[in-house]
Amino acid sequence: VATRRDLILTTGAPVGFTSFGNTASYFHPSLVNDGSLVAYVLNQKLMLQAMDGSNLRQIATAPEGIKEAVISGYGNLAYAVTATDRLLRVDISSGTDTELSSAVPHIQIVGGALVPGGRLDLSVTDAPGNSDPAILGRVPVPIIGRSADAVTLQVPWEAAVGSTVKLAVPANPSAFEEVDDNQLQASIPEFYTLPLPGDIFPPYALAAHQDFRSIVTDSSPAKPGEVVHLFFTGLGAVAPRIATGAVTPVGTLFRLQTPFACQFQQGSQLMDANILFAGLAPRFVGVEQVDLQIPASGITRTPRRFRCSLNGLPLRNLELPAETRIDCIPTDPLLGRVLGCLLSRR
Repeated sequence: VATRRDLILTTGAPVGFTSFGNTASYFHPSLVNDGSLVAYVLNQKLMLQAMDGSNLRQIATAPEGIKEAVISGYGNLAYAVTATDRLLRVDISSGTDTELSSAVPHIQIVGGALVPGGRLDLSVTDAPGNSDPAILGRVPVPIIGRSADAVTLQVPWEAAVGSTVKLAVPANPSAFEEVDDNQLQASIPEFYTLPLPGDIFPPYALAAHQDFRSIVTDSSPAKPGEVVHLFFTGLGAVAPRIATGAVTPVGTLFRLQTPFACQFQQGSQLMDANILFAGLAPRFVGVEQVDLQIPASGITRTPRRFRCSLNGLPLRNLELPAETRIDCIPTDPLLGRVLGCLLSRR
């Protein structure tokens, strides 16, 4: 300060811009009380250096990398936060570190709908082994599916529309916690679509033929006048009521309580599709099935673009049938090849 001269201690790689338009900083420098030493993060490692530019050394690192750190005023300790939000205490003289708090589990919604009765797909990272995410509350939330990268829950039917639900990992061993607050909606329709490679728009609806013999594809297209079965989650309330976590039984129709309609588009012409049923899909938990009849005339063979609406609000465009053949692996012997596709990523 007295000389008004600058000394560049180190230079890092170029970084991008923050959402506020400022250059992002990753050094996070901090000084000891007498200003003789500075600690900072460089290339995800914690570095210590004298203010005259000498004695540069690494004092801490972590497999996942360090993202932020601070040195104590006396210069004997430093505290670092890693990329997984572990909190470390570093002894400057010995270079040893002690974990004060373990990694914080991170939850991300990757599919489904925040609707009472809907399926919700969650990705969880840095959770302890065999620890599942949960919706915190008085009503137990059943886990109805697992895959390598996601856990599927059902939002309780008893949860009130407009209420706030909290997503968390109850077995979190960390001293810190990530809790996601989300408001439940009456309906957030989510189509199940065919898991095709690439970015195809509009997406292709997952649809079963009238007799459920196979899914609808270009090699097995739906015929004019045929009834096809579409699959959703998040359409909202049904009647009669059904218990949370219960598999929809065969023989009882649980009908959607909100008006649902679909139209096929041929050029500028719109043709109403006859909806024979909209409600819960038998032998599933939290999956809705819509049975619609394709117009017997006025529609070309493929692809067929259509749009549905819930309570008069239009949903996104879809096409039917799919462009390529999909071979699905059965996930339930009772459902077989057709509905096994529901567990494929959209």
